[in-house]
Amino acid sequence: MDRPWKILIVEDDDSVQISLEAHFEDKGYTVLAAESAEDAINMIKNESPDAAIVDLRLPGMDGEALIRKIHAKFPNTVCIIYTGSVEFDIPTDLRQLAVISPRVFLKPVDDLNVISDEVTRLLNAAKPSSSY
Repeated sequence: MDRPWKILIVEDDDSVQISLEAHFEDKGYTVLAAESAEDAINMIKNESPDAAIVDLRLPGMDGEALIRKIHAKFPNTVCIIYTGSVEFDIPTDLRQLAVISPRVFLKPVDDLNVISDEVTRLLNAAKPSSSY
């Protein structure tokens, strides 16, 4: 990668947010954090993250609506769902997008490397290929 990837963590639980921030910083990412979808939208306008880890249960707009807005404005931003909602199933329209992980990560994850590995996989797959 030419520059560090920029990741946005959208999580309203401070301890989960801090844990994710520390993990991704240790992996060399530039980390942004928002506690609500509305804060995330404002941040995205200025920061253009490469990836977002999104909690579904957020104050105000929920995470699913946020992912739809992110994809509408920034279709190359990859998204990972990290939630405590065990019943959640990714809707068909989102499942069909290559930049959305087909895997829902349920809290708590014992090893955050499974999330960062999935983010890296999606980012590498989304990279435009050059034809020299």
